[in-house]
Amino acid sequence: MGTINSENFSKVFSALKNRHVLDFEYRPLQKTTWMTRRINPLHAVCQKGNWYVMGFCHDKKDIRVFNFSRMQNVTESKEDFDIPEDFNPDKYFDKEIGIWLSATKKYTVELLISAEIGTFALERSWNKNQKIEQREDGSVWVSFETTQLPEVKRWVLGQGKTVKVLGPDELIAQVKEEVVFDAIMQAHAEIKKICDYFFLHCGNSFYIYFS
Repeated sequence: MGTINSENFSKVFSALKNRHVLDFEYRPLQKTTWMTRRINPLHAVCQKGNWYVMGFCHDKKDIRVFNFSRMQNVTESKEDFDIPEDFNPDKYFDKEIGIWLSATKKYTVELLISAEIGTFALERSWNKNQKIEQREDGSVWVSFETTQLPEVKRWVLGQGKTVKVLGPDELIAQVKEEVVFDAIMQAHAEIKKICDYFFLHCGNSFYIYFS
């Protein structure tokens, strides 16, 4: 969890309250450099201990989500703005699953969770529209709607063989792709260990053998 500058925190909420345009520098997760951003702040939310502000980005001409801990040099301008009548923050985050940039498409997720962690599945609040059924073998079928497929994928991958994705097709494909990639990387790592062993113990004879 990143550290939030208390002064920046106050400025963001002041701009939200006053409906003032907000200027700041932002460092995206995948970059090491800071970028200048100017937004109309529309909503703030704390998700899993992290604070985010949603706003209309003047540069991208669209709603974007910004993590407080990756903001610096925050300045509240005196420029006013109006909140769009059709703005709905629920389109941009799922209170139970997570927040993922501007993902707005809803998916129906279906998971089959093994009896090994069945109690956890039954006790967890997945979504307000969730459906949960425990089968005779102790496994648990879960279904819920969410816009946050990346967060669901991350959770599924972290559970290993105890969770099987039944839908949607997009999530099934993403999980399979990730599993295959991890398997390839592990295979490469094992091959490298073998090669390193021969390089260390066989020296030039190793090269002669393969020449």
